[in-house]
Amino acid sequence: PATGDIVLEKLLAEGGMGRVYLAEQRSLGRPVAVKTVKDARDRSQVAALLSEATITGHVEHPNVPPVHIVGLASGGQPVLVMKRIVGVSWLDMLEERDHAGWAGVPGGADRLAANLQILSQVASAAHHAHKAGIVHRDIKPENVMIGDGGEVYLVDWGIATREGSTRPGLVGTPRYLA
Repeated sequence: PATGDIVLEKLLAEGGMGRVYLAEQRSLGRPVAVKTVKDARDRSQVAALLSEATITGHVEHPNVPPVHIVGLASGGQPVLVMKRIVGVSWLDMLEERDHAGWAGVPGGADRLAANLQILSQVASAAHHAHKAGIVHRDIKPENVMIGDGGEVYLVDWGIATREGSTRPGLVGTPRYLA
């Protein structure tokens, strides 16, 4: 509600099971991203969001957006509150050679060097997760965000799994599966 600490402002993105909103965390006067499920009555959607929250929060790495809060909204809907990334997806930058996002990446004028820099940071996040027994399972350019200052974030840990988990084995985007 408009009287709470987290106030939704606008829809940023929508996927198969969830929505991501731009919101304001009033107590700290900062913008945040809030991820919710489309149907709070669907136990699988709720379980997936809570799994994403605990896995993302556990990874704690400079190239993984930090989790601020996981909990329930006033209506009982589960929410995941994370750092708001101001930037673009790596996919958008790859599709547009002259995209303004390249200016923020170190070595952005040299596309090979810039792409290798981005890939190196994504690999660092994935390696850190792997050391903790976590596998992202959907690393692809659209799940890599480049902040306005050139920061690189591996996002959307929704189908990530922990070593020894009973979650389904083969998931992800077919053209990026290992």
